[in-house]
Amino acid sequence: MSAQAQTGGPASHPDGTVQVLLDLTRTLAGPTALHDLLDLAVHGVAGLLRVDAAGVSLASADADPAVTAASGHLAACYHELLSHLGSGEPSPSLTVLRSGEALSISDLTTDDRFPTFAGYARSEGLLAVDVLPLHGDRGCVGTLELVRSHPGDLRSEDLHLAHLLAEVAAAHVLNAQARQAQRDLVATVAHELRTPLTSITGFLEMLAEADLELGGHQQRWLEAIHRNTLRLGSLAEDLVSAQGPDRRDASGHVEVDLAAVVRTVETAVAPVVLRHGIETEFAVPHRRVAVLGDEQDLESLMTNLVGNALKFTPPGGRVHCSLAVVATRAHVQVSDDGPGIPAHELPHLFTRHYRTRSARSARIEGSGLGLAIAASVARHHGGEISVRSQLGEGSVFTVDLPLLLEPGQRGPALADPERLRPWEPARPTESRPRPD
Repeated sequence: MSAQAQTGGPASHPDGTVQVLLDLTRTLAGPTALHDLLDLAVHGVAGLLRVDAAGVSLASADADPAVTAASGHLAACYHELLSHLGSGEPSPSLTVLRSGEALSISDLTTDDRFPTFAGYARSEGLLAVDVLPLHGDRGCVGTLELVRSHPGDLRSEDLHLAHLLAEVAAAHVLNAQARQAQRDLVATVAHELRTPLTSITGFLEMLAEADLELGGHQQRWLEAIHRNTLRLGSLAEDLVSAQGPDRRDASGHVEVDLAAVVRTVETAVAPVVLRHGIETEFAVPHRRVAVLGDEQDLESLMTNLVGNALKFTPPGGRVHCSLAVVATRAHVQVSDDGPGIPAHELPHLFTRHYRTRSARSARIEGSGLGLAIAASVARHHGGEISVRSQLGEGSVFTVDLPLLLEPGQRGPALADPERLRPWEPARPTESRPRPD
């Protein structure tokens, strides 16, 4: 897998060096995919140093380097050569991967350490290469390759900068591996929790349907067990969902009818609505509202928003959910007449595990993950989420998603704009989640 861009070989520039390093370090804590991070790194390296191209290879399961990102035609040729050599055949990258020591070949026409590789390289116009290790806690995790079409050694200052950039690239790799290990652990724990919880829930439901003579206390105990089992199951789902969109590739998105998703959520929350005596209204177009996305994630987004509104709306209160199309966007609004949210708490609403003071004081159950999941799903689908609220006046959550358009289509006709504002508190304070 490679991303290519033509680059020259300009001399290093202090301002450019600082900017590249800042761009790389800013992305360390973000959810950006590893390939995109390394692609940024190799473009920065190729643009700063006196090289024709740069590339990064990572250690694969069989210890042979596998191309991850390349900047420039020659870097792509270099990685193509590695694939032709065969498993275990000597190459500069494999040698560095195994030894953990940097390697420099200033002239491939005279160097005889890698004859097969050198023969391929010369035929493609590769005449010099420097390979630097990407060091991890347990050895070399990959290599940074600097490729040139002319013989000669790199200047000492360029080589020093290259080592510095290799350390930053290694930090990206280790950070990505740590995030993946965390996601795998969470997924495993959640999966192991689901099986016994499903069994317990099934037996409890069988007991509830059985014709048993239970006393008042025994009935309440069973209800408490059932309620808390469902809560544990919900927490397990939240654990997985909190990792969700960031762990999947958006290339797997398909056409999804957002109107059908909202109707599914309306059906799913019906028992809660009846049990708590809350008035609800779902205003959904009868026609398809097509977006590109993951149906499960979009259903999770809607479930979290509607469920959150129901949770904070008192018995006899009102929750309104609307879906409307305006130009090339789909707008979803979920309104409630709950207690509202103080202005100073709004910026934190989409932070994982954050719970408002009113939720804590009223002992409203929750993990503080629902809105964070909703915000993550919206971002992953190229959309936005925001909230407007005022203490004592309820809240309005809005999600804006791009529609899936036919080729050449400029967008559907303007829908009724009033559908965007089915029922709102007066002039509430607005907040949007900060980008990761």
